[in-house]
Amino acid sequence: MKTLAQRFTFSREKAGLTQLQLAEKAKVSQTTISKIENGETKKPKDINRFAKILRVSVDFLETGEEQNSNSSQLEGLSYSAADLVMLIQELDKQNSIPDSVYKSLKVIIESGFSPKQIAVPSESIKKGLDSQIRD
Repeated sequence: MKTLAQRFTFSREKAGLTQLQLAEKAKVSQTTISKIENGETKKPKDINRFAKILRVSVDFLETGEEQNSNSSQLEGLSYSAADLVMLIQELDKQNSIPDSVYKSLKVIIESGFSPKQIAVPSESIKKGLDSQIRD
């Protein structure tokens, strides 16, 4: 994808949002979203807010590249975001998420999970995830 417009549209669609839904979440007009996606707006002033909502980095939207990718931030963990979401849902069904882990996960999810903001998981969390997946 060569343009911000293409990456923005791709990210919105991947997030499962319509232009209107994204506009409502970002508290902007649908016209604002449309102008970004048709290339009329080259440097959106709310790009940080859009990136957070779309769960992508500003670097990706602006350049198509990730300067701090999840893989380098998570030191070789082989869990995808989908794996972690499924694990969290399963543990939640079983009421087996310790309160401290639940609170940490809630903060991460609510923050929009930006690898630039979140430290690498501790060894105890990695071991806990490994043991839960093996069970």
